[in-house]
Amino acid sequence: MNWRLRLLLACVRTAIFAVPLLFVLWIGSAWFKFIIWISFGVRLGLDAGRLEVHYELGSLNTGVWLTFPPVTSFQWWFDAERHGPNRWFWIPLWLPLFLTIVAALFLRHWYRQAFDAAYFGRCRSCGYSRAAVDHDQPCPECGKPLTLPD
Repeated sequence: MNWRLRLLLACVRTAIFAVPLLFVLWIGSAWFKFIIWISFGVRLGLDAGRLEVHYELGSLNTGVWLTFPPVTSFQWWFDAERHGPNRWFWIPLWLPLFLTIVAALFLRHWYRQAFDAAYFGRCRSCGYSRAAVDHDQPCPECGKPLTLPD
């Protein structure tokens, strides 16, 4: 299989895994708040349908926290706050979910075109019709051998 198709297939499989995971995190974030301290003063959180990036100057906290705050309404848009040297940024989780779905659909369509070209008698490199060419012969247009996807 061509390295491009392998990479494309890996991206599609990753997107297929990422979409349900992002959806579960997005819905579940209404019931729990998850915080990961990445380094001193920088943390990532998941709360109310959005990803929180927080920079706190001089903080020595580390570790992972999981809390169950009262249910709040989902936050649907971007937000940012600044209090002195501390900064907060919120990114709604629907955005990476939407972008992952769009990328997965685009990549699947692209992979399907290349896959169909090989099985329906076209060269995968240039698209030349191989109807009159034996399968063991290279493409008369570009000279590349026929390789069928796995």
